[in-house]
Amino acid sequence: MDWNFYSEEFLTYCGSSYQDSFSAVLEGDNGEVVSVVDVVVDNLCPEEACCSPVEVCEDSCASQYEALIPADVSFDKGEVYHTGWRESVVSLGSLPGSGPVTLRFHVSDVKDSIYDTVVLIDDLRFE
Repeated sequence: MDWNFYSEEFLTYCGSSYQDSFSAVLEGDNGEVVSVVDVVVDNLCPEEACCSPVEVCEDSCASQYEALIPADVSFDKGEVYHTGWRESVVSLGSLPGSGPVTLRFHVSDVKDSIYDTVVLIDDLRFE
């Protein structure tokens, strides 16, 4: 599965309580849950943007940072950045043969409704 996280929270709200998030999970009929993606804004921010001084950064800060790219689209309030396309691959573990499997996506807007976050999903495949 490929995903691209767009947000008005980058770079202004890195290191703040405004941690919009994206998750994707597979849920087996047997109750097993397999995480495919689980990120918040700080995971994707550059280290210097989400903590100062760098020595006091939380473990989640910049843990999945590669680059933030200024978007060629705008939402309604802030400047929009995106992560670029990321690929997430996960082993299905014990899910095969356990019955129906549900794939759930969740994007949350934390603490405000002014600055938006959107996640694009593409190339979903099962092999």
